[in-house]
Amino acid sequence: MRSVLGLLVWPVVLTLTFLAGCIQPPPIRIIYSPQPRQRWEYACIKPGALDDVTLEANKYGREGWELAAADGTVWCFKRPIDPPVRLP
Repeated sequence: MRSVLGLLVWPVVLTLTFLAGCIQPPPIRIIYSPQPRQRWEYACIKPGALDDVTLEANKYGREGWELAAADGTVWCFKRPIDPPVRLP
């Protein structure tokens, strides 16, 4: 008697478990609005003496440039072309 009841209960339990797993809430939709990328302009210089480096770096800094890379003989500066537009 016990084994017959067990044989009848397990298929019902498995079927109910399967059906419960199939019932899902609707998926959450994420609306992705990418922000525009910042665009840059670059200027590279090859300064001579140490005083020249300081003068050139200060000149570029006053114009809104920032040092992006330097390898000892070449200094590259960058500044934004236009500010990115923020979306609400």
